[in-house]
Amino acid sequence: MKKEDEKMDGWMDLHDNLSDAANRQEDARLQYECKQALARLHSPEVNVEARWEKFQQRLNREETKKKELRQRQLRRRRLIYVSVVAAAVFIGFIFCSIGFFGYKQVPAKHRLVLLEKAEDTLVTWKDSQGKIHVLEEQHSSETSSTQKKVARLVLPLESESEETEVEEKDVMCHKNSRYNLVSIPRGRTYQLNLPDGTEVWMNAGSMLSFPSRFMIDNRTVVLKGEAYFKVSPDDHKPFVVITDHVSTHVLGTEFNIKAYEGSDTHVTLVKGSVKVNFPEAKKEVMLLPGEDVTCAEDGSCEVKKVDTEYYVHWMNGYFYYDNVCLKEILLDLGIWYNLTIEVEEEPSLLNTRLHFVAERSDDIQSVVENLNMYDYLSVMKRGNTLVVSSK
Repeated sequence: MKKEDEKMDGWMDLHDNLSDAANRQEDARLQYECKQALARLHSPEVNVEARWEKFQQRLNREETKKKELRQRQLRRRRLIYVSVVAAAVFIGFIFCSIGFFGYKQVPAKHRLVLLEKAEDTLVTWKDSQGKIHVLEEQHSSETSSTQKKVARLVLPLESESEETEVEEKDVMCHKNSRYNLVSIPRGRTYQLNLPDGTEVWMNAGSMLSFPSRFMIDNRTVVLKGEAYFKVSPDDHKPFVVITDHVSTHVLGTEFNIKAYEGSDTHVTLVKGSVKVNFPEAKKEVMLLPGEDVTCAEDGSCEVKKVDTEYYVHWMNGYFYYDNVCLKEILLDLGIWYNLTIEVEEEPSLLNTRLHFVAERSDDIQSVVENLNMYDYLSVMKRGNTLVVSSK
């Protein structure tokens, strides 16, 4: 009985505690509501429209800030773009200026003029009477697509006169009126037959002097420039080619002579044999087929075995150089394209040796582009002048 009374007392205590908790919660709620009521009583009434308008204004200000930020970014990008374009234009201008002056402005006193542009563009023949004729030309039909047509010169027949001895000094000086003079302009190659049947292929910018009838004991011609000779055999009349620095004696053979003013003289033997005499050096050289003798401006001579095809490529319409100094290449280009050649007066540049190949039918701009592919060369065509300097 006592245990049940204790249990009942426990339940009553729990009930009283719960009731007290509920009463306290209700009291707290009533107290909160009273505070809220007093707060509303002492606070102004909320203006919803004003609050909404203020909210809208805040949104507009934020949107305006975003637009201003975007505009600043856009202006910055435009400024960067304009700066880049201006820099590119400036750099382009600098490169163009450098290109216009040969990539390297070389003072005039340091430039060397290797060759001057020529004015004559006609093939002329001065006969033994001193009259000048403009020669007609006949084009060979046997030409490949890679070759320029080789024009054949037809010389008018002269009336035969009594054969007269002519001193060699007169031949050397071109002062004897009994000698014909054929002049080939730049940019062309021609072929002609001499009175004895010898065939001659003449390169651009070359002159050949020869008699209407050869003398009794020799056949002497005078060459300035470059020519390939296919000599008609005659055991009793040696064929002699005289240039400024050498004379070449043959009976019947094929050979090439290159003797432009301002460059080394080359005699290259293809067939037979020739004797090359160097009067200044008081020296003679006998050449065998496949040999070339070079006579430098200082009088030194060198004989070496060569591929003769290299020395006659000009007849087939090509520029072909293998381990050849730049000076010689530039002279050939100037003669063919009839340009003034200005080059930086630097021996190491002029004596630079290179391998270079091009077709003579190419325009000069293509040749300039090919030369500029070398790391050490800057080449620019300015009007009728080719300006060359080191990079």
